[in-house]
Amino acid sequence: MLTFNALRAANLARLPLFKNAQGEVAHSMPDGSDWSIGEWVMAFVGELGEACNIMKKMKRGDFSSAEIHKAQTALEHEFADAQTYLDLLAYRAGVDLGAATMQKFNMVSRRVGCSVMLNPPIPIAWINPEGNVLTVQPTLNRDRWTALYAL
Repeated sequence: MLTFNALRAANLARLPLFKNAQGEVAHSMPDGSDWSIGEWVMAFVGELGEACNIMKKMKRGDFSSAEIHKAQTALEHEFADAQTYLDLLAYRAGVDLGAATMQKFNMVSRRVGCSVMLNPPIPIAWINPEGNVLTVQPTLNRDRWTALYAL
């Protein structure tokens, strides 16, 4: 299974070796700092645009039943390219994409009242309606206790 950390490590290892269509090294700086944040955004959005173009053609029926599998594979490749460029963009912007994604996903889950979390944090305590606090997970009447998490 791919992780954000594995993608970041592979991206950073490949970046100084990446060659353009003419076979030349694409970046003069091994960390990609020769491109501005705007240029990394452009690369990311360009890949999303290519994915959108494929989806548009799929929606309007441009592909025959024999071609649809090839179009689906092309769409998967564009999403993968977009993910790769998003990771590089996040790197150049100083963002740990895995940590940021987990934090934001969990924030939205809490905001919308959903219990689905990414690597849910470990509760630091539990509180019941009477205000009693436990520092160990309750074993009786668990439905009366609410977990408290560090911010």
